[in-house]
Amino acid sequence: VEFGPAPDDPRTTSYISQLHSPDFIPAANLPGAPWFFGGDTHFGRHVADLLSNPAQARRIDSAILDITGGGPLVLNLEGVMIDDPPTFDDPAPRIAMPVSATLDRLRRWNVRAAVLANNHSLDFGPQALESMTAQLRSAGITPLRDGTTADLGKFTLAAATDLQNQPRPRDYLLGPTSFEAWADADQGKPLIAFLHCGREFRAPPTARVHLLAEWAEQAGASVVLGAHPHRPSPRWFLGERSLQFPSLGNLLFDQTNPLNSGGLVELRFFPQGTFAARWIPLGNLYRAAASATRRAAIRPSEIGHSGS
Repeated sequence: VEFGPAPDDPRTTSYISQLHSPDFIPAANLPGAPWFFGGDTHFGRHVADLLSNPAQARRIDSAILDITGGGPLVLNLEGVMIDDPPTFDDPAPRIAMPVSATLDRLRRWNVRAAVLANNHSLDFGPQALESMTAQLRSAGITPLRDGTTADLGKFTLAAATDLQNQPRPRDYLLGPTSFEAWADADQGKPLIAFLHCGREFRAPPTARVHLLAEWAEQAGASVVLGAHPHRPSPRWFLGERSLQFPSLGNLLFDQTNPLNSGGLVELRFFPQGTFAARWIPLGNLYRAAASATRRAAIRPSEIGHSGS
């Protein structure tokens, strides 16, 4: 159907094409229209310090753009954009991000949608969340709050969180009826669920995560992605009618544990309404850039001398 003599014929049979290569094959060299999905991301705290170094900012940008080729990206945006983020270590587990620098990085990465359905979205109160939502929308970036959906052309994206930090820590927020509104989405295109759930620093999905994925699937999701554990899932999982990668791990987060890594899910959409998926690991981008910064800070006279 894609390459034969009658490309306009919508009839197709099931098939699988596999290509094995020792080198990464960019989506631009493959059929389909690619979209990319990343996990926990923020641009505040120590990440802001790192990105203030132009060389390390370019290093992080390249790690992502070498994979996406500038293609559209969806990510889980942790924290709140505010005009004057605190420069001290906040005793509360809150994440503030500078507005201008955050929007600049989102534009550089061609972020088309930012998922705000997570436990840090209310770190600075409802008014700050409303302001960030409006700022993202004004910048041409679709914000997805808890329980909302958005038509992104090739697919419908839906977001929900099972956790919150403010006004008090709570979990198990979602129930079987939490996904009913998704039924109004366009049934002629794939529905992709982006869930914030699971247990921090636990890569394998819990029984609760599997249950939420099942509810999302029953609401029509054909792909279920997730964030929060800060570590990527060990593999893909299959529901009865959905493909699932329960945790994308960290795309960019100020955690140095090498286990707290992440990557991108690439979905390539085909004209007949099908899609292909692959997981592309990126490792711990923050750790790699921070380590490079420390190595660059060592003076030549110090190399090989312990000083004792």
